[in-house]
Amino acid sequence: MMNRQQIIKEYLSRFPSDYDFNINTIMDDLHKLLGEKPAVDMKYEKIPILNEVLNEAVEKKVLTEISITYSPDHNFLLETLVFKLNSPNEIEL
Repeated sequence: MMNRQQIIKEYLSRFPSDYDFNINTIMDDLHKLLGEKPAVDMKYEKIPILNEVLNEAVEKKVLTEISITYSPDHNFLLETLVFKLNSPNEIEL
């Protein structure tokens, strides 16, 4: 039987590299798997991109980190797992 940390890692590893993460979807899916609704935080980085057609700089938000806080043993202690994305399309578990 997998522990809660393994369940969370397994869950996030199933997503394709170009998946558009949604906090509510992650929380609902993990609620079904863990029996509790974890806290999910996503950090974004703004990346400036030059639009050569319009000759303007635009900013694109890129997901860089996902943090999931949960109770490992259904008690009052909390644990946070942080998953860093090395590039806009790559998850580091």
